[in-house]
Amino acid sequence: MGHNGETTSASNAFEGIMSHIGRKMSVRTVYGEPTILGDRAVIPVAEVKYGGGGGWGGGRGPAAEALEGEKAEEIQGEGEGMGMGFGVSAKPIGAFEVTAEGVHWTPVFDWGRIVQIWSIVTGFVVIVAALKWLFSRN
Repeated sequence: MGHNGETTSASNAFEGIMSHIGRKMSVRTVYGEPTILGDRAVIPVAEVKYGGGGGWGGGRGPAAEALEGEKAEEIQGEGEGMGMGFGVSAKPIGAFEVTAEGVHWTPVFDWGRIVQIWSIVTGFVVIVAALKWLFSRN
C-alpha cells in the first residue's frame, strides 16, 4: 500500500477511536450512579484523565553527501512508521451525600499523595541542609 493510503488509513482509524471515546464520555464518567441509603443519596465522584496521540514516519534513502566515501547508488534506504497510543486514568476523589438538610462533600483521603508530598519536602530539606553544611565548611 502506498504512503498516502497508509496515512489516510491511520488517520481514519485514529478518528474512529477518538469518536468512539467521545461518545462514551459523559457526566457518568466522573459522577457515578447515585446510591440511595435510607433518606440519603450518595453520589461517588472520580477524577478521570484521558490522553492520546499518534504519529507517522516516512523515508526514502540516505543523502549522498552524508555517506562519506560510500557510493550513494549502492545503498538503498527505506522507511516506514506509525504509532498511536491512548491512556485513561481514573481515581475516586470523594462523594456527595444528599439529604433533606443539604449536600455534604466527603473527600477521599489519599495516603499515596500525602507520602509523595512528604517525600518531596523531606528530600528538599535534606538537600538544603547538605548544601548549607557543605558551604559552611569553607
